[in-house]
Amino acid sequence: MNLQDVSKRYGKATGKKQYEIAEDLGISASFWSQIKSNKRNIDPDLAEKIEKYFSGEISFKDILMSTKEQVVPEEMAQTRVVMQRGGLLRPGTRRTVMEGMHAAQEHRMV
Repeated sequence: MNLQDVSKRYGKATGKKQYEIAEDLGISASFWSQIKSNKRNIDPDLAEKIEKYFSGEISFKDILMSTKEQVVPEEMAQTRVVMQRGGLLRPGTRRTVMEGMHAAQEHRMV
């Protein structure tokens, strides 16, 4: 599931237009469009806000890794999350990120 699909389904279910979703998230409609089409990167705070807005239909990790080609390797995206947030993630999110980083390090050692 990607952000574009979740957003469309949510819009149909609630009758909200995409610009209204953008307003609810506190961003411009053009920025929202660019995020959904993977033309703009987003910071972890916004990814967390989007996850909450869609009631977990799309995960924090999936939002940050939403490009189909996955231009950035997953372990780099997780490392960036920790670095950008200064390690101040929610306990559950921090655990997920750290477990992913640990698994990537173990994979490199093999």
